[in-house]
Amino acid sequence: MGGAIWSGQRDRRPVTPIGLRPPELIHGDSWDASIDIWTLGCLLFELATNEPLFAVETFGLEREQIDEIHEKLLHHIDDDNCFTSYLSERLPSDFGNENTRQFALFLLSMLRRLPEERKTTTELLSHDFLQSH
Repeated sequence: MGGAIWSGQRDRRPVTPIGLRPPELIHGDSWDASIDIWTLGCLLFELATNEPLFAVETFGLEREQIDEIHEKLLHHIDDDNCFTSYLSERLPSDFGNENTRQFALFLLSMLRRLPEERKTTTELLSHDFLQSH
């Protein structure tokens, strides 16, 4: 999301907005289609909360973005309660505790540091958050 290229052109860096870049693009590592899953997670967070997960205006250099990602998410990725609390503070009060918890788990399934740990689109479509609504 941000610019389309063929999967065979992996020697090129995708044109992904800085605030939506997954860790592998920030670090210059190899990438695959799972970069779009990360970006989707960032966009869904922003649509639900009306604020970006990683605010571009708070950093201009990629090194600062890495620090922001680590601070907000990657060090706490195994603690879904931490992210749920962070998300809860940004959602409307009538969103509900269980909806917030399920939405946080849904987002975290996309925002995994390692690309191979991110859910596929098929897996996302069968996630409890989508199935219960």
